[in-house]
Amino acid sequence: EQIFTITVKPTTNVTDNIDDQFIFTGGTTVPVTIESATENATFTWTAVAQTGINGLQNTSGDTNTIPDETLTLDQDINTPLTVVYTITPSAPVGENDNDCPGNPYTYTVTVNPLAQLNEVDNIVVCHDTEVGPIEFTSTVEGGTTTYQWSASGDNINLTQTDDGTGVINAFTAENITSEPLITSITVIPTLTNGGVSSVGDSLTFT
Repeated sequence: EQIFTITVKPTTNVTDNIDDQFIFTGGTTVPVTIESATENATFTWTAVAQTGINGLQNTSGDTNTIPDETLTLDQDINTPLTVVYTITPSAPVGENDNDCPGNPYTYTVTVNPLAQLNEVDNIVVCHDTEVGPIEFTSTVEGGTTTYQWSASGDNINLTQTDDGTGVINAFTAENITSEPLITSITVIPTLTNGGVSSVGDSLTFT
């Protein structure tokens, strides 16, 4: 007769209470405290940033706290990039010499570029000439860019006001005076991604 045993060592998981984070270039992340339902669990973690992200100081650790980071994007980056954090929990060693890691847990920090607005050339036309439509655009990819615009100055028959579409519809410019009429249009872009927003520099054209 032979007797043998089967030993099943305990493992653990990270408590699923860590949210993904979204910041803008130059912003700072929120520190993360890692928790587990298993008492005295230990953790190791790594952070891997996409190329184009700068400033990541802590790329690995064995604590239950992941520190904050101030992150920036390279100047030519116009799309959100990410840092992926992977946390591996382990149950306490105890008397059974436990060495079973738990299931890896990941969360992501997304670094957004700042809102940007492409240049719009000044427009010069004669009386009774159709102008537009004028559509505002951005080089930023990812997220949603919206545009707020307002017109000031002379009355050139631009009766439309900002309707949130980012487009000034075609209209017929009018000037029955003896002098040029000038209307200035100021546009402000806003980029929103992951529940955070950035207001970009304004642009004015005539």
